[in-house]
Amino acid sequence: MGLKIIHIGLGKANPNRLNGVNKVIDSIASAQSKLGFDVSYWGLTNNLYHDYPARNYKTNLYLDTGWFQMNSSIRAAVQKIKKGETIIHFHGGFIPQFVKIARYLTKLNIPYFFTPHGAYNLIALKKSSIKKKVFIQFCEKSIVNNAVGTQILGPSELEGLNKYFKTNEVLVPNGQKMYGHLKQSKEAESILKIGFIGRIDIRTKGLDVFLKGIKVFVEKTPIIVEVIGAGGEEKLFKKMVADYGLQDAIIFKGALFGDEKLKQIATWDALCLLSRNEGMPGVVLEAGSVGVPVIVTEQTNMGDYLRKYDAGWILDAPNVTDFVAALNELKSKKQSGEIKRLENNIEEMVATEFDWNNIANTLLASYVKR
Repeated sequence: MGLKIIHIGLGKANPNRLNGVNKVIDSIASAQSKLGFDVSYWGLTNNLYHDYPARNYKTNLYLDTGWFQMNSSIRAAVQKIKKGETIIHFHGGFIPQFVKIARYLTKLNIPYFFTPHGAYNLIALKKSSIKKKVFIQFCEKSIVNNAVGTQILGPSELEGLNKYFKTNEVLVPNGQKMYGHLKQSKEAESILKIGFIGRIDIRTKGLDVFLKGIKVFVEKTPIIVEVIGAGGEEKLFKKMVADYGLQDAIIFKGALFGDEKLKQIATWDALCLLSRNEGMPGVVLEAGSVGVPVIVTEQTNMGDYLRKYDAGWILDAPNVTDFVAALNELKSKKQSGEIKRLENNIEEMVATEFDWNNIANTLLASYVKR
């Protein structure tokens, strides 16, 4: 296979980091390499230490020289690219470091593909909206409009993309490896156990509604809640937990990765993600990979998949009443044993819809479209 693929991103594509983009890049590059392609990752980093797990694709690290700058080593590497044999794949929206690289590629007529990873969701665009509009006009527009294609992860990104850019978009979700061997059975009469995974961003992740719902539910029914994540607004979130008197119900597990994280998820009856804004939440796929149903909002872009397979609960928006109702249904299904059907359904959903090999092949087809 003659096509060479170079992925470019910030950092080292280390899957054992809280930033989910790292895991996605690593998974895509690995799947494409397994398909027989010559795959490399170029990472812009603050240091050149190779402190990441072993991988089956080449990694080249370059010192991040700052916004709107291009490392001279990257310039030299770009000049060595053979036209017609290589596709570049950028990862991440609103990254100033990409501007000069993308423009240089365009100048040399070297094609590139672009994945903003949820950055063009309309809600996401409202954050620092003035700065983003200026950046779009003078920088981002040239990056996106000159790409051979732009990957969107879910329908929530399409409106923002079409509002500001002229591009050939392709809807390709993220993928997930299956971990069925870690799946656990739960006793029907055991205390309901749910969890949250992600950065502690209270409004974006709907953690305010999450806490209010737990507060209402725990007044009548005992529950165990585990939180996997760290940083962000962790200090404020813990204060909110204390203010609600939920210290006995909510357990903070900190940042977990790999099998350690998956084994913890597998003990839950459901993952809860009440986000107001998402691209494609990998945590939902991770839960499905170990047979754990989910309670999510429509804004996670997972609604259509979950409805198709009857694999969880979808709230129209973060809402205390609906969340509590979903928790009560979860409890009922656990006690009746019907939860096993949902567990099997979400496993089937992830295995069928989010296979990395299929996604890698779809992206490969999108690379060569002109």
